[in-house]
Formats: sequence, C-alpha cells, structure tokens
Amino acid sequence: MPINRQFGRDLSEKLINGAFAGARRDIEITQTTSFDPINETDTTVVFNGKCIRTGLNGASYDNQNILDAEFMLKVKASEVPFEVRQDDCTVKVQCLDPLTDTDLGLINCEILSVKKDAVDAVYTIMAKRS
Repeated sequence: MPINRQFGRDLSEKLINGAFAGARRDIEITQTTSFDPINETDTTVVFNGKCIRTGLNGASYDNQNILDAEFMLKVKASEVPFEVRQDDCTVKVQCLDPLTDTDLGLINCEILSVKKDAVDAVYTIMAKRS
C-alpha cells in the first residue's frame, strides 16, 4: 500500500474516531480573516469539531522547555476549512475536571506552535491555557 495523502487521512480517521474515540474533546478554532478599522470589528471563520488532547512527557519538545500547563492537540486537517496558524487563530478546547471528569466547558488556549504532518492529515497544535 503506498503511503500518500489518502493513506494518511484514512489512518487519521481510524485513530482519531476509532482507537482514541474515548479521548476526544470538543474544540473550537477561530481564524480572523479581516479587520474593519472603522467599525473595529473582526471577520472570522469558526471550526467546531473534535480533537485528541494529550499531555507532554519529558523536559523539552522541539528544543523548547515544557511547562506543566502545556499540552498537545491533534486535529484532522481535512475537517478544518482553513489553514491553522499561530498568528491568526485562537483555540478553545473542552476541559474536564481531573478528579470527577465533570465537563468544565471550552477554555481559551494560547497556540504555541502548529505543525501539519507530511501528508496533510493531522494538525499537531502545542497549546497552553491562557
């Protein structure tokens, strides 16, 4: 089987919606597309979907020190209708109480870095609570 874009998207579908379905969290990614200086309003595009939130192990990621509040988000790139970038996007992710698993709603996060895999299947977003 050739390793190509479709293979990567099929594999991400199986992993995100199959094997890791219990670990999925709601996510909201907002991209600012333009700003009207007269009315002081933003024009935005919003994506609402699912992601996998994982913690970070070790002392560094991408040659940067890791703080306790930082985590990784995996989002299927084919579902997001725009290019996720650090400079023009904001993220909110579903937070659960660590003791009771009670839903605490969507929390604002700061995007620290965004990477897309080689076959454009999954975004890996490094974020922290803001």
